Amino acid sequence: MKKMGFRFKKTDRGRHLIMERQDIVLARCKYLRRIKENRESCNPRPEIYIDETWVNQNECVDKCWTNCDGKLGPKVKSGRGARFIIVHAGGVDGFVPGGLHMFRSKNGNKGDYHDSMNHENFCSWLDNKLLPNIPPKSLIIMDNASYHCKVVNKAPIQSSRKQEILKWLVENDLPHNPLHTKAELLHIVKKNKEKEEYAVDEMAEKHGHEVLRLPPYHCQLNPIELIWAQVKEEIRKNNSNSSQKLRVIEELTRKAMNNVTVENWKKCVAHTKKVEDEFRRNDIVVNHMVEKFIINISNDSSSDEE
Repeated sequence: MKKMGFRFKKTDRGRHLIMERQDIVLARCKYLRRIKENRESCNPRPEIYIDETWVNQNECVDKCWTNCDGKLGPKVKSGRGARFIIVHAGGVDGFVPGGLHMFRSKNGNKGDYHDSMNHENFCSWLDNKLLPNIPPKSLIIMDNASYHCKVVNKAPIQSSRKQEILKWLVENDLPHNPLHTKAELLHIVKKNKEKEEYAVDEMAEKHGHEVLRLPPYHCQLNPIELIWAQVKEEIRKNNSNSSQKLRVIEELTRKAMNNVTVENWKKCVAHTKKVEDEFRRNDIVVNHMVEKFIINISNDSSSDEE
């Protein structure tokens, strides 16, 4: 639960309540507000959702498959073998034409698929396959993967030298007194950390687009997740008795991607909008309920966190 952004708080009566972290709530509220503003504006930006997923070589087979003669074949553990990484984007008009990027992972099926991606690969796909093929002035929606969030003007930290801190403050036009202590200067940095800029955002802005990041731990707000589920289900159905050759897996994957229709995308986006509305309603209810509790914040301790 802690990894999902929750923590315990103690009330005045000694009871513990599980509550969502305020930074997660803030990120969700900012996201929902921005996307609503876009849809209600006079000239809304087309929403383009991007994401990465994977398909394992033997992920979609039964534990025990049959040969063409009907005899039982060897058991194959789900997920064994090579892995394909898929990067794509889409919206209410379907997948972005020419936006598919599919490659074999160098790490096999070990670890998360994020281990097979890096900032350079992602930016290459963004520059060559996404940005040239999406509508003008799009709103590009993505998650907070590390390769989506490389900072080009990273804010100084505690271990930074005072001259580095002063340089960052000057470059970002932030008022400060060079004679102040390092601690005072870092306090100014902390209050203005939003001045940090992401490389991906700069690339998109040069083409007239805007990047909007999903709140952490909220993949359900990305309709492409439902598209991935549809694609993998089709692969699973057509691969139950396959020889599991990489060529076959790649062909099945591309075919499943091509079978995703505009209508499929519209349904997934419509479902996501319902999830957004549910979050808005729940946030109002939770905010009202929390107001009724007296949270004893001063008694927070490491034992409370546990």
